[in-house]
Amino acid sequence: MLVSGISPSIHFERRLSRFSRIGCALHFSFPSCMLTAKFKLKTGQSSFEWQVILCDDREALARSTIYGVVVPVVLFQLATKVLFRKWCDRFASLFDDHSHEREVDTVKQEEAARVINLMRPTSDRIRREEQQKLGVVITDARYGQADSFGSSSYIVAGDRTIDVTIPLQAMVNDSQLRIYSVKSQLPGFYDPCPGEPKMLQVRYMFRDEPHAVTVADDMPLQIPTKSHRISCQHSL
Repeated sequence: MLVSGISPSIHFERRLSRFSRIGCALHFSFPSCMLTAKFKLKTGQSSFEWQVILCDDREALARSTIYGVVVPVVLFQLATKVLFRKWCDRFASLFDDHSHEREVDTVKQEEAARVINLMRPTSDRIRREEQQKLGVVITDARYGQADSFGSSSYIVAGDRTIDVTIPLQAMVNDSQLRIYSVKSQLPGFYDPCPGEPKMLQVRYMFRDEPHAVTVADDMPLQIPTKSHRISCQHSL
């Protein structure tokens, strides 16, 4: 005896990262009234699948559709878009592949090193000129990771930073330094921590007095400024 029927299905897939995807499929068989759900997670060359039978009875079909399909979808959208958006984004970042970013950083790091070697004579000349007139002398400058514990008003330098003392000294003009663009695009700079908040920390001398300032990557830098001066009590 040949039994005919229909088996419609719905597939949903979402990208987590460049090499990771998550998917869900609903499959319904009639007249057996079997409703099944299949979940799939693919990351790199690995793939994981789970299948759940939501219903195999006609009388429970409506209830299973509501509680097994509609309610979970609504709760999932509410959780990912409103309640736990940061957690979901953090979970998705676990599947990110940063190998390409690290490769790009290596190229930019080598390019920045070559630029710094070319800027060194100019930086040394400007440093001597500024020292003679008690102008802006960059003693130490670090660019890179901003610690997650720091706030917008008090930024703390993280571990992944690079030395940019020479490039900044070479940019000093008539005892002034003005930077308005994103710092990673400056000559002699590169991004040491892709995808993370960054800052620029500068220590300098002006009028034979120590100064220090730390600014976020997207904030302008103006040197010298009276508020950057370190008092004798603070330095002790």
